[in-house]
Amino acid sequence: MGEFLGIMLSIIFFVTPKDVERVQIWPYAGDTNQQTKELSLTFRRTDTGWCPDDGDTNQTRCVTILDAKWIDEHGKILFEIKDNLKITDGTNYVFKPKDWENPLEFSIGEGKDERTFSIKNKGKTVREFKVKRLKSKNAPANR
Repeated sequence: MGEFLGIMLSIIFFVTPKDVERVQIWPYAGDTNQQTKELSLTFRRTDTGWCPDDGDTNQTRCVTILDAKWIDEHGKILFEIKDNLKITDGTNYVFKPKDWENPLEFSIGEGKDERTFSIKNKGKTVREFKVKRLKSKNAPANR
């Protein structure tokens, strides 16, 4: 998994409410190419983390967030989300991994069951992710 995509997936999973069981992510939502724009990834929350929802049982492809840390399949901490994530104003965030020179700025736009993650460079949006949240049938709000 690319480092940038890994960071964004980790942040997406970290800010996803506990009653959400699956997320569908459009990593190229802002792309002008319609075919690319429609590509999506679906992940399901499991006991071992967030795993691709495509029937593959390879657990090394799962993303595990434990105590605001992204953990690999061997228990090694890949990076600490909470220590690097700062809310600057409302839903505007700055994420600065310790080994990156430039911070990753982004904002989260809230919809009914969808969020838009806008990646910014010097205040200008350079990339957008769309995330649809699918709640579990057993969620407390649906009982």
